[in-house]
Amino acid sequence: MSKILFLLNNQSEITLLDFTNEPPPNNNNDHSAVSTKKLTSIDCQSLSYSFNSTVKVGQQIFIFGSQKEEYENKYFKISIEKKNNNSSINNNDIFECKVIVGDINNNIAGGRAISVCYDGDDYIYLVCGASIANSSYHHRIDRFQLSTAKFEKFFDIKGCVDTDYFSFHYDGAIHSLPVNESILYVIDILTKSTIEYQSEDLFERLIGACIDDNGNIYMYSKCGQFKRFNLKTKEIQPLKENQIEIISNNNSTNNININNNNNNANDKLSLIYCPISNNVNNNNSLRGNIYLMGGRKFKNYKYSIEDNNWTPFFQDDESERSNCGSCFITL
Repeated sequence: MSKILFLLNNQSEITLLDFTNEPPPNNNNDHSAVSTKKLTSIDCQSLSYSFNSTVKVGQQIFIFGSQKEEYENKYFKISIEKKNNNSSINNNDIFECKVIVGDINNNIAGGRAISVCYDGDDYIYLVCGASIANSSYHHRIDRFQLSTAKFEKFFDIKGCVDTDYFSFHYDGAIHSLPVNESILYVIDILTKSTIEYQSEDLFERLIGACIDDNGNIYMYSKCGQFKRFNLKTKEIQPLKENQIEIISNNNSTNNININNNNNNANDKLSLIYCPISNNVNNNNSLRGNIYLMGGRKFKNYKYSIEDNNWTPFFQDDESERSNCGSCFITL
């Protein structure tokens, strides 16, 4: 079985990083090889605002909507297959990528920055998102049924904040964090009731978020703070901060946080949780790694949950990955 990081960039390429044979901790080249596949069938900017619209289902990746108007009512299903048992992916022909483009139908709104999450069974939920035509935000939760490939209306969220969201399915509910507000919206799927959880320990400006197998959301703020939020206990724990490096157009490096650069005010980055072992339903086991994918501009970093420590990795990455989706898959 191969453990792969699936990464998108602003050039409409897929990058695959192989973690099958994990090196010792703190190895800056924390991947065995890189494979890059060009999505020639898709407009080069159509997937460049997919930071919260990308979700894996088994060995397939789904992306909903686009920042390009001609694709805002489309969804993309990407299948990756390994052609042989060779553990190295130095040869790009080892992996084959297939892309199917479908319609977001049944009067369900498309748009950009549609926050999505998978229930682990038959539904992918679409949370909010924004219309490209008039730049207005959708206050909704709709869903896509995998077994029928059909969309259906589910729930209207009244009074939610007009912004982008990071959403996660956990314990029978959808948990949505707005990017620009210290609120967590919890929507029970069975009752469709909504609870707003507010705390000054939540970030007002998020750059990225991900969830582990035990209901812990890891949140990275635009000022470099990093916290763990347990959805059961509501405990919010500060973790070790990481100073993102900004790479300017002339390739000079500035050690500043993303919040201090006006040109980066709307940048979001992918946070990806990668388990080391099966920790499901074991709240005492905090293991695994989290990858922050900043690409050429912000660089890439690995966070060890067990060690509470950040280390650089994949530092020769030349792709622009701001606002691009990513996920962890096994093949």
